[in-house]
Amino acid sequence: MLTWAAICFAVVALGATLALLALGSGGIAARLGLTPSEGPLIIEVTRKPDRDRMPNGNERLIVSGRIVNPTNSPQTVPDIRAELRDAQGRTVYGWMIARPVQILPPGAAANFDTAAVDFPRASQALNLSFADSTGE
Repeated sequence: MLTWAAICFAVVALGATLALLALGSGGIAARLGLTPSEGPLIIEVTRKPDRDRMPNGNERLIVSGRIVNPTNSPQTVPDIRAELRDAQGRTVYGWMIARPVQILPPGAAANFDTAAVDFPRASQALNLSFADSTGE
């Protein structure tokens, strides 16, 4: 009977340890390299978006920015979703910006540039987010 109790205790303890490592507690699993760490990459707009008129009469919006990795580990960089929103916050135009690099080393940054053409004039705000995030 004591043998079965010891076996049950060992199975429960092992299960609890594996759950703690898989679900994490303060990043223990990531520190041990058992799960990919989801890093908090930052998107920064480096210049105010610029609207200009092209020779053919179309208006163009030029956006420049950079992605920063403030962590101490390399991070996978997803594509960037750009959205133009109207005064009510509704998305009126969107496009994808190809990631400038696949992996961003610790403490590094990578620049990106993009332009949108024939976007709605009602657009008043620019929102940038990572394509695989559910953010703003």
